[in-house]
Amino acid sequence: MSDDREPDLVLTERLELRRVGPEDLDAPYALNSGPAVWRHLPEGRHTGPGDTEARIERCTGRWESDGVSYWMARHRESGEVTGVGGAQRQNPGFWNLY
Repeated sequence: MSDDREPDLVLTERLELRRVGPEDLDAPYALNSGPAVWRHLPEGRHTGPGDTEARIERCTGRWESDGVSYWMARHRESGEVTGVGGAQRQNPGFWNLY
């Protein structure tokens, strides 16, 4: 990895932050299929795993094209997913903070 790219893994005292990838399908789908997560934009709710797969593909593409996208956050000791976060440039020229 060159010095101008973000690392694939960041460790904090309590969390492991790793780029969202295809192996992460279950946790992001569970998060994004819940209606409470999409209260602000109900049509954004994932109604099937295919919705999440497509989002993960976009995330992977944004890491490659922009060098920044979303992270999967896991508790270091238990491995439990605590959430997804990060920032991603959107096509119309704005940023999404997740």
